[in-house]
Amino acid sequence: MAISSHPQYESASYQACRPRYKASLVDAIVIYHQQDNPQPATDLGVDVATGTGIFARRLATRFTKVIGTDISASMLEAARAASSEHPNIEYIEAASEHLAAINDHSVDVLTAATSAHWFDPEKFLREAQRVLKPNGTLAIIGYNGFLHFVDYPQCDKVSVSHCIGFNKLKPDLGQDSGYNLVAKMYRPYHRILARAKWTGIQRRIYPGTIEDEPLPDAPPIVSPEPVVVEFEATWRKLRDVYQTMSGVVQYVQSHPNEENPADVAVRDLMATAGATDLDEKLRVQFGESMSLPSYYTSSETTIPVDQLKDASPEHLRLYYAAQVSVNPNLSTPSIPASIPKLYTDTQNTEGKHMALMAVSEYQGMLQNFFVGLLNAKRIVEVGTFTGASAIFFANALKRNGVAGGPDANGNKPIISLDISEKFADIARKNFVAAGVDDYIDVIVGDARENLASLAGQTFDIAFIDADKPSYEAYYNTIVENKMLAKGGLIIADNTAFDCVTPFIGTQGPIGDDVAPLKVSFPTEMAIGLGLSEAIGRALHNFNEYVRKDPRSEVLMLPLFTGISLIRLLDA
Repeated sequence: MAISSHPQYESASYQACRPRYKASLVDAIVIYHQQDNPQPATDLGVDVATGTGIFARRLATRFTKVIGTDISASMLEAARAASSEHPNIEYIEAASEHLAAINDHSVDVLTAATSAHWFDPEKFLREAQRVLKPNGTLAIIGYNGFLHFVDYPQCDKVSVSHCIGFNKLKPDLGQDSGYNLVAKMYRPYHRILARAKWTGIQRRIYPGTIEDEPLPDAPPIVSPEPVVVEFEATWRKLRDVYQTMSGVVQYVQSHPNEENPADVAVRDLMATAGATDLDEKLRVQFGESMSLPSYYTSSETTIPVDQLKDASPEHLRLYYAAQVSVNPNLSTPSIPASIPKLYTDTQNTEGKHMALMAVSEYQGMLQNFFVGLLNAKRIVEVGTFTGASAIFFANALKRNGVAGGPDANGNKPIISLDISEKFADIARKNFVAAGVDDYIDVIVGDARENLASLAGQTFDIAFIDADKPSYEAYYNTIVENKMLAKGGLIIADNTAFDCVTPFIGTQGPIGDDVAPLKVSFPTEMAIGLGLSEAIGRALHNFNEYVRKDPRSEVLMLPLFTGISLIRLLDA
């Protein structure tokens, strides 16, 4: 529990003494939220652990409605008293990890202003995913007490030794529960954000000297000036700030007859500076950081729970698929440990649009299921990209007891075809990182020619996920060359992309009275993925060709962007 929830905590002192958040900070968050966002709404902003509502009031100038939450009733009472000029703010008593009063997928921007060190990071981020809209933004903002004294740099080390916990003065004081998170400026959150598939992560810091060892997976953007707080400092005001720090408050409550650690700290600082005037103006710089990730979920798969009773079976399948796909704590041997980093690297190097080409965790789990169901031993895939699908397949083969390495004919269990040497190189590195490089051969070049060159080999699964106009050619090459083993399966991905919809009439294989499956992408993402009319026509033609082909039968699963399962009738 944060010390601010204690009834003796002086909310008035906290509100009066703390540094002020810069007015431009909210503008920076909104600019981030609106860039590359097809639905950049500012209807609802939520500030968790809002305290006396300092940052909630900043948000109120840019959002139609603001909700501030906190576990301290006294803090919220002070927040309401200070927010009379902001009728669009509602304050709710709630823990940041349990925002039960806030509906699923209703929040545009969620902020944690110098508070995230109090949270259970895993639980908080999971709750943030629940309440944020698709492409919603999370802002983790903070400053620490490791001050840089511009005119008295000799005071910097003294400041570090006294701030946050003041454990140099009183050994029994210890450290705040969030000491490491604040000291590291919330860097530990970044590994969780990456693992949980947050995208577009930006991390801004000021000054650049606060980070001795930058995270290689989250290098900071160093701001040329403060972005988080502004503070007109004197020695007296600095003492007042220290007195509101939770470690100091806790110590004073436990040791009422001993000297306040804030007084001792400022006395030491002034002695080090050779200063005597408590009201001397100071130039100080707080260590600051602002982390800005967004969380993408397809709006078509995000259905509020209270609407599930009215959802179609197709939407229900999409909903439950999405819930599994976005769960950061999904515990299953079907998801290789290297996959979250692969997703993050792909997003960082190829961009959000291209990253959507990688199969999701849930689709990878489905592929794994088919490997086990068919007792598959060999797989060919057309379309490698950065290697996610091949890694899922290899992981499933390994669990199935299939050994890696070449067989008697020099062939590994999986052959993956791609036209791009760039992506083939990335995929090979990812295979090594996943520990499955001995299971997969990548062949670069024209996939139609290279697939035909494999005639004479048989495969239990053929996975087609490459250039859409060539799907029919890939399918025919496999069928005509008898490359599918008895009981084998062809899996064709993306067969229900939105761009297919205009070519589907009211008559079709799914019945006259049932609307065709529609899996939506925002327009910008559709353009980024190249979902053109030509692609839609090609996929529709492939779907019709396979449906009418007497050699096979097909079932399209209304999951993700459509997965067609094809088995040969004479195999």
